[in-house]
Amino acid sequence: MPLENESIQNNNSIPQENHFNNCIPLATALTSFQDSALKFTISLISNNNFSRKNAFDIQRGIEESLIKPLVNLLNDFLKDTIELPAMLSQFNKITSILSNPFEWCNSEYKLNNWLSENNLYEEALYDCTI
Repeated sequence: MPLENESIQNNNSIPQENHFNNCIPLATALTSFQDSALKFTISLISNNNFSRKNAFDIQRGIEESLIKPLVNLLNDFLKDTIELPAMLSQFNKITSILSNPFEWCNSEYKLNNWLSENNLYEEALYDCTI
């Protein structure tokens, strides 16, 4: 006859504490990261002291000087650490988005398209009186 403690310890139906329960969903976090990059770009373009070319040059400088080395560091550190294919897939998704946060706004054309698709941009309308 098994002891009560043994049956409780072997019972898989007991809910286990999951340390991921308090985390925000991955998709939400990555979208928030991309939104932050977009807001940063718009703030640069809105600044009267920067031309649009300067704003996009600053973007490229941030990607080259900060983001790519950080993503390379993460890749080098974790590629041998992660063994589960599902986790490796999620990690690759994260690093691909982290490596190119300005994907939707790295040129004036892409930025205008993104703003138009999200109903955040309108062509200027001119009144003409005849």
